[in-house]
Amino acid sequence: MMTKFRKINDDDNIKRLAHWIYATNVKLFNKLYTNKTNSLEAIKKLIMSDYINPYHRKFITLLYVDKPSDVKAMAISFKGDEITVTQMYKAFSDTGFLNIKSPVLFEYVSIIYSSYIKNNDYYLASLYVDRNYRNNYIGSKLVENIKQKARQSNSNNMLIDVDDEKSSLMDFYMKLGFEKSKLDYHTLIGRRNAYTTMIYKIK
Repeated sequence: MMTKFRKINDDDNIKRLAHWIYATNVKLFNKLYTNKTNSLEAIKKLIMSDYINPYHRKFITLLYVDKPSDVKAMAISFKGDEITVTQMYKAFSDTGFLNIKSPVLFEYVSIIYSSYIKNNDYYLASLYVDRNYRNNYIGSKLVENIKQKARQSNSNNMLIDVDDEKSSLMDFYMKLGFEKSKLDYHTLIGRRNAYTTMIYKIK
C-alpha cells in the first residue's frame, strides 16, 4: 500500500476532519462545548480560524493512499514556539459555542495544551486513522512522519497526551519509542485530569 503525506487544502472535507478531531478527544470537546453538535461546529471554526490554535489548518498533516483525495488518516502537530495561550484563548472564544466562563477557559486551555510545552518541544495534538484502515501500520507511518518533522524543527522532545482509559493507545506509542513522562501536567483546580503525557526524546 503506497502512502504519502500532504497538508490540508481548499478542497478537503473540513466536516469530516472535524468529526475525526472530535473523536480523538470527546471528553474535552464536550466539556468545552456541551455536546457533539456544538463541538463539531466549533472545531470547523478552529480549523479555519484567524487565530493560531492547536487545531489550526497549518498544523494538520494528512496521509493518503494512491491519490491525494484518498485521505485515510490525519495528525495535528506543532512546535511549542508556534503557538501561544493568548492566541488559543481568542480562537476558542471566537467559536461562539463555549460552555464555560472565560477565566476558567483561559486556565483550562493553558494547562491542557501548552503551559508545559517548551519552545523546543514538539507536540502531537491529535492522531486519527480511518476505521477501515486500522491495523495496517498507517498510524505508525503517520507518527514516524511527525517524528521527522520534529527532528527537522530541531526540537528536543516530542510530546503527546493520552487518555488514561485508552491503555491500547499507550501501548501503541510505547512500541514507537515513547515513554510515560515522570511529570504530571494535568492537574486543574485541584483535580487531576485523566491524561498521561508521553515523551519521545529526540536529543
